[in-house]
Amino acid sequence: MVEHWGTGFWDLLAFAMQMSLIVVTGYILANTPLIKGFLIRLSNFATSPGKAIILVTVVASLACLINYGFGLIVGALLSLHVAKRVPSVDYRILIAAAYSGFLLWHGGLSASIPLTIAQTITF
Repeated sequence: MVEHWGTGFWDLLAFAMQMSLIVVTGYILANTPLIKGFLIRLSNFATSPGKAIILVTVVASLACLINYGFGLIVGALLSLHVAKRVPSVDYRILIAAAYSGFLLWHGGLSASIPLTIAQTITF
């Protein structure tokens, strides 16, 4: 088992690096002045706790369709801006709404299954 662990663990290094880069580049893109300003302007549409949750859900879902690393960070950053705008919102539900975009990620541009299928189909 020690031998399998020693040889198999290091095979995950490439995958771990890919996942790290996805999250880091998603954070870099979501933190640009253009996207940050857009998120701040979007947070102004949240005037009640219900509207805040719906807004975060929709925006995070659309961002996850583009890329799940981008959607992960956009949902979290928008939740921060919305929580400042609507202090009466339950932050736990707001974060759950931000991560609900992952329900749509599997059909988006960075989804694993469609990308795998696209690699294996030859015309």
